[in-house]
Amino acid sequence: MSVSGALAAQSVPQPGLKKPPYGSLCDDEAAEVCRAFGVGDLVRLSQLGGGLANVNFLLTTSQGLFVIKLCFAKNYEELQV
Repeated sequence: MSVSGALAAQSVPQPGLKKPPYGSLCDDEAAEVCRAFGVGDLVRLSQLGGGLANVNFLLTTSQGLFVIKLCFAKNYEELQV
């Protein structure tokens, strides 16, 4: 997943898990998002409940709390506002 393709696991994926299941976000990907948006260093990644077509994650960083949404129901062009 690229940072430009999606913005917005139960808890942090198990150590050594390189590619998480569909709808998940691994530590490396979350850290890349943090770097790209200048929101500090990733401290913790956790999945938020709810959502049928999207998955929301809470990013705890050295600069605060942020939410990232992975959108599966729409493509990148449909997400443009």
